[in-house]
Amino acid sequence: MWLGHILSALLIASFSFTKENLAIALFFNWLPNIDALLVKAGVKPKEFHDGPTHSFLFALVAGLPLIFLSIEKGIISFLSILAHLICDFPTDKGIPLLYPMKRRFSLNLWKETGFLGIKSVYGFYKQKSALLSEILLLAVLILRIPCF
Repeated sequence: MWLGHILSALLIASFSFTKENLAIALFFNWLPNIDALLVKAGVKPKEFHDGPTHSFLFALVAGLPLIFLSIEKGIISFLSILAHLICDFPTDKGIPLLYPMKRRFSLNLWKETGFLGIKSVYGFYKQKSALLSEILLLAVLILRIPCF
């Protein structure tokens, strides 16, 4: 999901909306894709994307430490990483939710189209199930607007 990552971060931040909480939600929702930067930089092979950073273990290790600063911010950071995992879960490639176990989990609702570049964005949005999922997420967010 492309826009879905932003929409899911906005949805999480909407439950306790401040600029700071929005920034935390957006940052931590994006954080699992740090692996894509390592691939693009040539540090890791292409297969590394959607790897260990797309797991419950990563969500715990990267998301929860903020809980020591603020319970609210820790929960927002953890839930934002989980939201990213949920957004990537429907691809046919799957994600290693239970890393370090090698098994990948997927709903297989749409094809993986890559992780950076216009071709991957176009490929994603021409799939009806992918487009529908993001429209539904947008609708949920719009329904939340009166709440914040």
